[in-house]
Amino acid sequence: MKKILFFAAALAATCSLGVRADEYHDFGTKEDGMAAWKGDFAVGDIDGDGDLDILFAGEENAWIMLNDGQGNFTKQTEACPFVKGLIGDIALGDIDGDGDLDVIYATWSGTAEKRGIALNDGNGVFTAASREQYPIIESYEVLTREGEEGMTTVNIDKFTSCGFADFNLDGLLDYYFFANYTVGRRDKLDENGQPVLDENNNPVKEEIPGSFRNNKVIYFQNADGTFTPDENFFAGTTEYRINEPEVTVIDFDRDGTPDIWMNGGNEANECDNGNQTGDSQRFSRLFKNDDGLNFFEYNLGENGVSFEKSNGTCSWADIDGDGYLDLLHHGDGYLCSGETNDRPNRVYRNLNGTGLEERFMVEVARDGYFGNGTTWVDWNGDGTLDFISGGWDAPNNIQATKLYLGDAENPFSFTQATGSDYAFWGVSEQSYRVADLNGDGRPDLLECGHGAKVGDEGGRRMTGWVSNSVATPVSDMEAPVLNNVAIDNGEEVMITFSWSAPASLAGKRGLTWNLALKNVTTGKWLYNPMSNPETGECFGGRLGNVSTATTYNLYNLPAGTYEWTVQAIDASGFSGAFAAKQTFTVGASGVESVSGYNPAVFVNDNTLSIVGMQGEAQTVNVYSISGARLNTAAFNDNIELQLPQTGIYLVEVLAADGGQYITKVVVK
Repeated sequence: MKKILFFAAALAATCSLGVRADEYHDFGTKEDGMAAWKGDFAVGDIDGDGDLDILFAGEENAWIMLNDGQGNFTKQTEACPFVKGLIGDIALGDIDGDGDLDVIYATWSGTAEKRGIALNDGNGVFTAASREQYPIIESYEVLTREGEEGMTTVNIDKFTSCGFADFNLDGLLDYYFFANYTVGRRDKLDENGQPVLDENNNPVKEEIPGSFRNNKVIYFQNADGTFTPDENFFAGTTEYRINEPEVTVIDFDRDGTPDIWMNGGNEANECDNGNQTGDSQRFSRLFKNDDGLNFFEYNLGENGVSFEKSNGTCSWADIDGDGYLDLLHHGDGYLCSGETNDRPNRVYRNLNGTGLEERFMVEVARDGYFGNGTTWVDWNGDGTLDFISGGWDAPNNIQATKLYLGDAENPFSFTQATGSDYAFWGVSEQSYRVADLNGDGRPDLLECGHGAKVGDEGGRRMTGWVSNSVATPVSDMEAPVLNNVAIDNGEEVMITFSWSAPASLAGKRGLTWNLALKNVTTGKWLYNPMSNPETGECFGGRLGNVSTATTYNLYNLPAGTYEWTVQAIDASGFSGAFAAKQTFTVGASGVESVSGYNPAVFVNDNTLSIVGMQGEAQTVNVYSISGARLNTAAFNDNIELQLPQTGIYLVEVLAADGGQYITKVVVK
């Protein structure tokens, strides 16, 4: 597979794409066991052969397809670890740090096997992980009536979002499952303690006080590889009763912490909208990660979305290259949302992490399902971001998949490509994924749903992909320039990674960054880049794992020696070259040495002695344990300094070539 940087202005936004219908690759029918709607794709190199494979699950079918590198796919003969069902999410990540890609999946179907984590053996063969090792909260018990012994079991059965992220920035990958809210119910009793009956002589049910759960759970990874569920991280959401939560994890304000955007239906606020009285209101909110352990609703006010949505999709990308992720928002309207139909796609500019500003709207079709019904891509390779959207186009009585091409002069202006209806199958209740499936350096499109080709009568459940014959790959993306790791030995040991874009990528639209971080002492990946760590090749249609920020902090890493590097990811998910690896060491007491620079540092009484690199200019900084700098001095070869009094000091020694060494010393 070739990493690419597209020429600007390869095609004008109004041109016909000229993609022929015979470039659509059909995986087969529902009866073949290959087609489904209301599903989702995950794309990645699951068998380690350097190309992109496909995992898919939907209402009727679930399967894994292995790629030969040329876009020829073979259905895996091993048992599929996930099963068919209405899929909310399926995603890849290295949850156990062993270097291969594992899978997490969720459905809103009721049986437990339809959600979970499956571990990869390195050859693309997955085994369902045990609930003991990777827990999922699926039920809870509540006291039916105060003063009585009876308990009611409440089952959680509609899981619609899941995924991987390092929410608390400790270098360990966490996972999450979001499900519909639940409450326990009991028979309602009259004043005599007898069950109240309805007109059909059936018991009337009432909610058990205190039984409400919002069922949004993050499972935080511990240093020993176990996981601790946290149901209380969502500060301020207890008043909401969200159904079908559609979650995207983003760094909205570019502060290096993963935030959560959520769409859904909020039954806490019933909506009186003509004959729709009692339906849940649409819900679209940002929840900011304030400290890695708690999220709070970030009130965007007038600078929020124009219309809240559910049963749709949020797709994020840095459209204008300013370093902040912008939003494509699509989903159902009505229900007191202010939106009078379900077809609009709205594009919002991120106002430097403080809010959103609507910049573009086009009516496309009704998505009719949650998650991955839109996608950003640079389809024609002109350096601007385009988007693909679809669904049920009611005015034209047909399923639609449409491509909207970006404008080189105005990044928030889009024009429908005239040939796009003929390039793709129109689909509703759909999912899209962009990835280079045939290794030609162009982004291709995976799609599933209920669909029909233009000119076909009726439709059917389908899955397949469109090979891109338009974009022309021209060159590799350069590696970023890494800075030395910085260390803060405060109350928490903070490791700061930073880098800068090469001139060829500065201001590039759609650019994100992908961190590779490995503990070479244990052999465990903390941040698996999901691309070849030597060549940088093979990523597959996702944002980089540290988003758009070029400074990233991690806290209290376990003791060990680490290797790290960074690569660029473009708007179509192509990965650039990795920078040359750097190393640093975290000691058992929180002492770090960086970049292989290891001067001798020791204390005799209150005299600090340093033996550094012979004949080289070096600098020493002495800090109090609280972080206040007490002394700084330049030296060659070696130096002695007097420490002021009994206590603990942090000593930082810097070499002229950027090497850094930090240690603690004690004066008794």
